[in-house]
Amino acid sequence: MDAQQLYEFLVGCRGHSGSITPVLVQQAIIGDSIARLKIGKALFPDEPAEDDQLVRFLAIPSRRVKALLLRIINGWYVEVFRNEERELAVRLANEARTKRTIGGSSPSRLLRASAIGLNYLPRGSVKSILLVPSIICRPSIITIRFGRTRFFFYPLPDEWRDGEELSVQLVKIHRALADEGRLRILRSLIRTGKTLETLSRELGQSPQPLTAQLIILRDAGLVTLRMDERRTSFEMRHSLPSVVFRTLQTYLRESRSR
Repeated sequence: MDAQQLYEFLVGCRGHSGSITPVLVQQAIIGDSIARLKIGKALFPDEPAEDDQLVRFLAIPSRRVKALLLRIINGWYVEVFRNEERELAVRLANEARTKRTIGGSSPSRLLRASAIGLNYLPRGSVKSILLVPSIICRPSIITIRFGRTRFFFYPLPDEWRDGEELSVQLVKIHRALADEGRLRILRSLIRTGKTLETLSRELGQSPQPLTAQLIILRDAGLVTLRMDERRTSFEMRHSLPSVVFRTLQTYLRESRSR
């Protein structure tokens, strides 16, 4: 990506069809307060109208932004990943090999196997899907549309010791249920799926903390994220009561057999 294209992408510009366009970005850069207000409202709907961070960002030339971003990425590599690079490379290669085997039978099955609790329905405007295992987004799934490609960054699966996977999943389920706010979310989803905006209005919570709670529920396998290119919604897993009971029952049976 050239510097200007990357700059516009970071400010939320996804082409001429979205609410943030290249023309709007240019107007904001030269100091148009109305343009900045439109971008701020689109990027930070829960924040004050005047966002100082956005103003400071728009004052930085695009070439410098790209240089700073490359420095940040290189710093992450040097400080965090370099010492684990060989081990992570082996795990990523194994993950890619496994997913290619699954994907040979069905792309939709591959996506479900890669990201727990995600149901994606591609539209005609998306011509390709790229799955990227990640070690820094856990437990979130990050999705980005660029051109006609939809990227999904999903958490690299943990390495389990023998007999450990079931107990870890069991703890995730009960930890997710041990919060009144998350129980209210499940009760709101019991009959039909809802968008984040609808849940926010019904529960009286702002979208940002609500999203964090939904990630916990999805990571535990209790909520499914359903999305296409037009709409994203959350659904409660229909067999939730039996899943909770069956997981606990299986774990207790395994404990008795040892």
